[in-house]
Amino acid sequence: MKNLLDSVQNEGVNPFPTAQMLVENGAGYMQIGAFVSTLMMVGIITMPVEMKYFGRKLTIWRNVLAFIFSFFISP
Repeated sequence: MKNLLDSVQNEGVNPFPTAQMLVENGAGYMQIGAFVSTLMMVGIITMPVEMKYFGRKLTIWRNVLAFIFSFFISP
């Protein structure tokens, strides 16, 4: 649990320490692939900034497609 908190508290989110911890505790590589790609590609916190520069529609489409593509990347 400490590794999870440490990885979230760093500047930005680095999913790799959390992914390592999950693999060591029995998570599968496909699930880790989906976790890492979703965490890196889908930006809920950055949506207001994206909406300001790219528009609401493009921002929502980008996040929805990134979420869907993360499942295609994982297998």
